[in-house]
Amino acid sequence: MYYYIYDSFVLEKEYAKDLAAIENRLADFGITGNIGRLSLFRDAAELVTDEVGRGAKTIVAVGNDATVRKVMDAVIANRVAFGLIPLGAPTTFAKLFGVPVGAGACDVLARRRLLTIDVGRVNGRYFLSSVRIPEGNFTVECDGRFAVHQSRPGEIQIKNVGWINEKEGREELGDPQDGFLEAVIDAPRAGWLSRARVRRSTIPVRKITIESAKQIGALVDEEKYAHERFEIAVLPRRLRVVTGRERMV
Repeated sequence: MYYYIYDSFVLEKEYAKDLAAIENRLADFGITGNIGRLSLFRDAAELVTDEVGRGAKTIVAVGNDATVRKVMDAVIANRVAFGLIPLGAPTTFAKLFGVPVGAGACDVLARRRLLTIDVGRVNGRYFLSSVRIPEGNFTVECDGRFAVHQSRPGEIQIKNVGWINEKEGREELGDPQDGFLEAVIDAPRAGWLSRARVRRSTIPVRKITIESAKQIGALVDEEKYAHERFEIAVLPRRLRVVTGRERMV
């Protein structure tokens, strides 16, 4: 049983034609289901929990990357499968999982190729792609075994699925099925050319703690988040995702 969660923006006039095509295509495949709509007064946790109680097995987010982030915690907490029909922009999650934008996504749902992946958790919230701290001075403790102090401002990425930033022209993919997160630390070397000379360390971890003397900015699934301490862990094989043939992971 499928349950479709529409983000509020997909009901705007500019998406009416696309949404009609999607609903017709779902009907052709016989995979229509109940529809919930996100709003100021109804969040994803309430919608998903209620519908899972009625028997929903697959939650489908209809919208963009922000829509995925809105529903993901509830999907993971309820241990149901996740599907995506991308509309609007950005749609990097759709690209990672090989799901075309618009009605073409219905073909992917109908084929129902499920990929079981690891999930990350940072300070109690889940993430799929990565946690990135673009710049900062921090101490990193990996699996409680050793610590690395970053005395010069540098970048750290904690990758699960990995991430794509089309604006920056950067792409960093991980392996979301190995039971580990991948910590990638880029530390500038000493010297007047240090910004051009970066030492990269890559460490597979299950748990990692990042601390700073002051609040530092991070990108959790490319959404801004700030804190002085980040407690990050992997939850192996926690989520089943409907993926397409062109998936990147």
